[in-house]
Amino acid sequence: RQYSGLKGGLTVTVSPGGGENSLQIDVPLLVTLDSQRLHDLMINAPGATLVVPQGQQFVHFGSLSLDAAAELDLNDNDLIIDSGSFLTVRSRVIEGFAGTSGITSSPNDGSQILALFDNSLVGKSEWNGEPVPAGAIIGKYTRFGDVNLDGQVTGDDYAVIDSNLNTEPVAGLAWLSGDANLDGLVTGDDYTVIDSNLGLGAGNLFSRSAHLSAREERPTIAARLTPDRRFSR
Repeated sequence: RQYSGLKGGLTVTVSPGGGENSLQIDVPLLVTLDSQRLHDLMINAPGATLVVPQGQQFVHFGSLSLDAAAELDLNDNDLIIDSGSFLTVRSRVIEGFAGTSGITSSPNDGSQILALFDNSLVGKSEWNGEPVPAGAIIGKYTRFGDVNLDGQVTGDDYAVIDSNLNTEPVAGLAWLSGDANLDGLVTGDDYTVIDSNLGLGAGNLFSRSAHLSAREERPTIAARLTPDRRFSR
């Protein structure tokens, strides 16, 4: 389905089907996607926004094209893209965390992020029960510090950093190697990200407000988040 020649200010809900159809948006519409799967998603219009409803667990696209001033709002869902540039997707996620364009996850108090990995380096055959190809780009909606992607920030995440401390992992494995602040390196700074969110995640072992009151002296995640100088080129 293609939207073109329409005026902005219109909200459209689409149900493109079971993954064989593509969606192209050529005008600044607000579109709600009532489907988990698309063959191709092309958001070509500046100012256009596509929203995925909360609670779908994941969305799965064969490919994704997103205008520089457009937004893909995943809400609390994971992302699977069969093929594309990992670095491009990663840069759009960082852009979305800081603003209103790019790839965003709108239920966000500053501690959530779409944590990405390159499946060609990991070899998962499925994600959330969904079959995924070897070269897929996979993102999990989780908390900063959940570097093992189990849905919680716990002592197990410190162990990941311990195993890779003072290394510069390849971009597609950086998060899973312990790069919790997304600067491209695994250093002692990544421990502080876990400190700030320890106990948070699926199950909510502690409330965020109670946790932060005990650590008010620490800078926020947003203040520490710095785009990766090596991977962004």
